[in-house]
Amino acid sequence: MSPDERTFRSLAGRGVTFATVILTAPALAVAGTGAALREFDLASIVGLVAISGALVWAARSAARAAAFVSCSPDPVTIGLTPFWRTRLVRRDIAGVSLVRIDAYAEYGGWGIKGSPKSSRGRLYSVGGDTAVRLVTGDGRAYVIAFADERTAAAVLKVLHR
Repeated sequence: MSPDERTFRSLAGRGVTFATVILTAPALAVAGTGAALREFDLASIVGLVAISGALVWAARSAARAAAFVSCSPDPVTIGLTPFWRTRLVRRDIAGVSLVRIDAYAEYGGWGIKGSPKSSRGRLYSVGGDTAVRLVTGDGRAYVIAFADERTAAAVLKVLHR
């Protein structure tokens, strides 16, 4: 990464990983019960291993989830890792502002929500109520939420250069 490149992240809390395990664990319990009923034959063991692997993958993905803004001299990449990225050309960004949001009231929760062409814009969030709002020249809007207000302010400062 060159000195002109900066990446700002807002990581998901530990509760997200815990919730992922709680929500997916019943599938593992059902698979284990099914395997026991089939006396742990080869097919049931393969299914059990596959479901266990999916559970581990889901928990690891949730633990690494983060809303981010990556600024470089030309492209500005925004997104929600490990799921989605949007690359914007820096000269196409017409406006940058710091806004307060309520992800649940305005967008229906965390995650990737909304459309860039809507009045609210597309939200990238894993929590936090301070966000950076990017608006392009053609009216598309992107809102990236941060748990730490100082991080959002730093993004604003870098993008105003």
